[in-house]
Amino acid sequence: MKKKAEKKKPMTQKEAVRKYVKEHGSITSMEAFQELGITRLAARIADLVADGYSVKKTSVRYTTPLGTKVMITQYSDIRKKRKVRL
Repeated sequence: MKKKAEKKKPMTQKEAVRKYVKEHGSITSMEAFQELGITRLAARIADLVADGYSVKKTSVRYTTPLGTKVMITQYSDIRKKRKVRL
């Protein structure tokens, strides 16, 4: 009797963000959209923080293709917070 092939559960957007940051060091909303198809990165970061992760946020200067200089947020160093025992 053959075993049914188990269906692999698709990766969540939160998991995809964590994996991307682990592999590339950081992520911006533009990278999230271009590389992962995630349109609301800040919401996924907020979800990770609510799940007990700490996330480093840095504002970086970026020049758009039209030449406009803007500030964007770059997220990095996503880590699970340690629980402190008293």
